[in-house]
Amino acid sequence: MSGHIDTTMIDRIRESADLVGLVEAEVALKRSGRALKGLCPFHQEKTPSFFVYPDKGRFRCYGCGQSGNAIDWVMTRSGVDFVEALEILAERAGIVIERTESHSRNESGIKKSDVYRVNRWALRWFQAALARPEGEACRRYLAHRGINEASQSRFFIGYAPDSWDRLALAAAKKGIPPALLIEAGLASRREGREGLLDYFHDRLMFPIIDSSDRVLGFGGRTLGDAEPKYINTRETRIFSKRRCLFGADALRGLPFGTCIHVMEGYTDVVMARQQGLEYAVATLGTALTEDHARMLSRFTDRVRLVFDGDSAGRKAAERGAEIFAGAELNLEVCVLPKGKDPCDFLLEGGTAAIGALEESAKDWLDYVLDETSRRHDLSTVQGVARAADELLGMAHEVRNPVKRGLVLDRVARALGLSRDDLSRRLETLKRPARARAAPAAPAAVEESAPVPLTPAQRRGERDVLELSLRSEELARVFLAELKPEDMLHPAHRALFEVMVQVRDAGSAVTAERIDLSVREPEQRAFLNRLVTRAMERGVDDGLGAPSDEEQAKDLLLWFKRQRLKSQLEAAKKAGDLDALIRLKRELEAGVQKKAPSSAPAAAPSREIPTRAPTAPAPLPPDDEDELEF
Repeated sequence: MSGHIDTTMIDRIRESADLVGLVEAEVALKRSGRALKGLCPFHQEKTPSFFVYPDKGRFRCYGCGQSGNAIDWVMTRSGVDFVEALEILAERAGIVIERTESHSRNESGIKKSDVYRVNRWALRWFQAALARPEGEACRRYLAHRGINEASQSRFFIGYAPDSWDRLALAAAKKGIPPALLIEAGLASRREGREGLLDYFHDRLMFPIIDSSDRVLGFGGRTLGDAEPKYINTRETRIFSKRRCLFGADALRGLPFGTCIHVMEGYTDVVMARQQGLEYAVATLGTALTEDHARMLSRFTDRVRLVFDGDSAGRKAAERGAEIFAGAELNLEVCVLPKGKDPCDFLLEGGTAAIGALEESAKDWLDYVLDETSRRHDLSTVQGVARAADELLGMAHEVRNPVKRGLVLDRVARALGLSRDDLSRRLETLKRPARARAAPAAPAAVEESAPVPLTPAQRRGERDVLELSLRSEELARVFLAELKPEDMLHPAHRALFEVMVQVRDAGSAVTAERIDLSVREPEQRAFLNRLVTRAMERGVDDGLGAPSDEEQAKDLLLWFKRQRLKSQLEAAKKAGDLDALIRLKRELEAGVQKKAPSSAPAAAPSREIPTRAPTAPAPLPPDDEDELEF
């Protein structure tokens, strides 16, 4: 993206973030010394191991290791990237983000935050239309499906009137720019004349709201014979139907380990919650995707697919099971009786129907094995061979090697084959993809593959990073004596390169400044683990542990020896006897050599610089009259 938010602005947003308020919206916290503790939202537990430290603006779970600051909390809990997390925190704190170049604006100068706001306005407008006489047909349909008024209000269900421009005209009176309606996917320009056309008309409207309570778009169902029966907001900067789930707003604050039920339609989810099945979501007319699996895995490790009992529903359930097989989820599948969709099934059966879902659910692999057996004649060699290839294609999607091995064991037993034969066949099925690669690919993989690390190398690199996060003085010493190439682990090298960038930018090489420069979720998770270890490092246990400065000297000496060993190996391969003699003498003398004189004499501070977060500005009233454009 072309825009840039400078570190001063990021720092201001982070300092203003109310981490305790963010966490308390999802976790019940109790005072425990200087910290607050509660049940971890990232894994299932009965005894609290999740702590929030208001004075440091950080959280940490001592059970699963998840940690970070307010930015990380919003990124992980809302499933947004670094910049979107900043925008959410800034809006909560009443801060207007200033950019050196426009980041969240398009060419017409429209901000993403404005798109969210106009969608919120449209939600209320559709709701009001449903309550008027023109919404009578929609109200009758909802009553016919058994959806009560409480559910209609809870899901903000509305109506797009049977008119081509009613919403556009209402928006004009409100002062909403036409370009903003177009950007949000709510309208389009008329061809050959001035004015706008509403995108939705004469449809029952379901707002699609994310776990941060932002209105991303809408789904509209026709009440007549128009095709298609359902349409969604077109793809926009904030909405992609392949990445969104209807009902995701209920997942915020979900106790980790709670089962999420994934269904096919809007009314299925509405009825599920109406009958007491709180955590239900639905796709938006698309097949399940890996994006959906990743999204759900942030909230739980248990998912149950609940699909219609017709042939299309059974196929969708099987495809979904295969897609989700690669995720670290405990997955079950429940296919309803033929001719029933979840909405009707739950309406007729009530709480008993929920119990029936629990009892009839199958482990995903059992379901896939059953469906495969139904398609193929397992009494014939050809039928078994085809079934094996289908199941191996699914097993290939399982990334966890232990889980994949267990899948192969189950498939072998189900088909009466040997595990070894299946493993060989799996390798055969994978070969064509490699054969299609460019001839130079093996060399490229060899170069980019991480060098195998000894435990000592891994520990040494990690210690350098942890000491750097504890002390700016030591960070500058390591930066003066070491290079990114000295870090063999890719994650270690990437973080060391960030330290180099911070130094070269003229900033203080502190944990806070490094944090401002790391934006990718995986790298932030790694940084947060190191920061946590750095905060705990060097606690005086009375056993005379070496000081940070002594450890730094030992580490620099160790890295110098490792560099000499690498040069020695290169000299051996080259047959350079003079270099061999010189390097061996340096290596033998290295233990007696003094550490670089640039090591600091004074003991640095044991605390990572932090500032207590200030109270945020109150949220703006969620009132239509406040939504001025």
